[in-house]
Order: sequence, then C-alpha cells, then structure tokens
Amino acid sequence: MEWYIERKERCIEQIWDIALRVLNSKCDVILELGLIQRESRRAMYERIEESGHKFLVYVLDAPREERRERVRHRNFEKGSTFSMEVSDEVFEIASNMWEEPDSIECAEQEIVFVSHTTAG
Repeated sequence: MEWYIERKERCIEQIWDIALRVLNSKCDVILELGLIQRESRRAMYERIEESGHKFLVYVLDAPREERRERVRHRNFEKGSTFSMEVSDEVFEIASNMWEEPDSIECAEQEIVFVSHTTAG
C-alpha cells in the first residue's frame, strides 16, 4: 500500500502539470483521478481554485457488486487502456475507503451525481 500511495501521488503531480498546461492554453480538461477520500478531493479543489480555473465534479454512482464485476471484466479483457490488474482484495480496500461527498462538500463545490443507470 505504501508503494501504491507514493506512485499515485507522483502520477497525480504529473497529470496535474499536464492538465494545467492544457487549461492555460484555453482548452478544457477531464480528469479521472479516483479521489476517493474527502481530504484528497479537498487538496485537488484547492489546487484548481488556486490556478484560477473553474471546475465541475461528477460522482459516478453504481452498486458495489456492479463495480466489482466491471473491474473483473477489465482484468479479464485487458483492453487497450488496461494498465494493471485490480484484485478483489484491492477493490474491497478501495471501496471501503470511499467517502461520498457530504452536504458540506456539496455546498462548497459544484458536484453532479450520475447514477449507474444514467452512466450506462
């Protein structure tokens, strides 16, 4: 887990550097960073706000079993965007760490909840 956290932070830094360059060139950016805990989202909100750019957060909501099956399918298919296998154990750890945006976060940020039936 320690290795993963360090790697994730390095990746987020690289992604943000590139995203900021794109934003500064007057183009929109869509980020899927998997910020599952409030504190990591708060840090990203602050970073974006400090950059002077506007942002909108989408929360894609699907039942745990549906998400687990999607991950298992990606593990099996190993399609063109596949980068690593996510075991059931890692899936459960991440799912258990998920902190849904609360009323305070929703009041402070522009957050759109998208149900699994809408997301397709």
